Amino acid sequence: MRNVVRIFFLLFAGLLLVGKLQAHDVVWWENQSGADTNNPMVFYYPQEAYDDDVGVDPEDYEPCLVDVYLDPPTSTLVDAAVLTDLPANSVDILVLILRAPSNHLETATITGYWEATGEPADEGCDGYDEFSIPIVVSDQEPKWQINLVTGELIDLNTGYPCALQYSDCPTGPWEIWGIGQKFRVPPEMTEGYFQRSKQTGGFVNGMITDPFGNPIPGIGLDLLYGGSPATFDSLGNFSFASRQPKGMNVYKITNPIGASLSVAAKVTNNTVVNYVVAMAAVTNPPPTNVCNCTPWCAIGYGTLPGGLTPVYYSGGANSPKSGAVGCDQPKVSVTPPSGKSFPIKSGSNRRQNSGPNPAAGTWTVTATVCGQIKTATVTVP
Repeated sequence: MRNVVRIFFLLFAGLLLVGKLQAHDVVWWENQSGADTNNPMVFYYPQEAYDDDVGVDPEDYEPCLVDVYLDPPTSTLVDAAVLTDLPANSVDILVLILRAPSNHLETATITGYWEATGEPADEGCDGYDEFSIPIVVSDQEPKWQINLVTGELIDLNTGYPCALQYSDCPTGPWEIWGIGQKFRVPPEMTEGYFQRSKQTGGFVNGMITDPFGNPIPGIGLDLLYGGSPATFDSLGNFSFASRQPKGMNVYKITNPIGASLSVAAKVTNNTVVNYVVAMAAVTNPPPTNVCNCTPWCAIGYGTLPGGLTPVYYSGGANSPKSGAVGCDQPKVSVTPPSGKSFPIKSGSNRRQNSGPNPAAGTWTVTATVCGQIKTATVTVP
């Protein structure tokens, strides 16, 4: 009887696997889970006349191809168009605001449906769902607020929840440094340019290991200036519970020893990125360390489906857990596989890197403070 029960269970489980329903979510910035369909897309005209889109995205990296169909518009306020060649696993819908809203605030709705094509075969790709997207258009855009906190920090309020983008050129390229509405940034970033973005991307997951393939205990991963952090398992695998903004995202990898490394990954739909990272620090300064600080350094690179990322590096000084702070100015340098060493700026939250197509071989970062030296190395294949 026990064998009969077990066989029945296996047959039942097999039927569940064969007949499982693959699904897509219809998402936008205010509805990133796909479940908050009553949350309207909010546009500020004319600044955001075509600055947002809707994604018909797969759940949990499922492979099904879908077609997307839009109903004719019922309002002269908005229009929409499918941007992606169909069928596709992930589909973008561009939303267009055609005119100024009446009485400063006006609403509209975009409707349509997606339908699975049955491809790839044997994946249960037979889903179908109708969607309705509420739209709110205002011509009164919230203003930025900037307040100096100290000589080293600036509070930046974007006016509404968004992805904070930064560039040192008014025409880009733009990098995403955080998600939210209120940010605290260093003053050197005021020499560049900020803009708000509400472009919803896809899920991001991957792995972070040391150069020997071992997970790094206590590791943290988040956008440089905030957002929902990634979670890790015991093998070093990470995943973000919420979708990451579309574009080049700048992340911060941290370690309990005090090291911090800024890295970047371009997010489109669902992105898998694996990082190899070396972090080092002097944790027990000798009694003769009169300045009471210790050096740290970090270096690493990532692998994406399209190839390697640049090599990223950083270094600086850890403040003491107790006692007076009297650090010397940290000196940090990088030694490439060939050629001379070169200095880099010390401190965290700096996206310093080799540029694309890093040279193969061993890269070394060295941090020196108060006469103490610490190094970390990675080998690029």
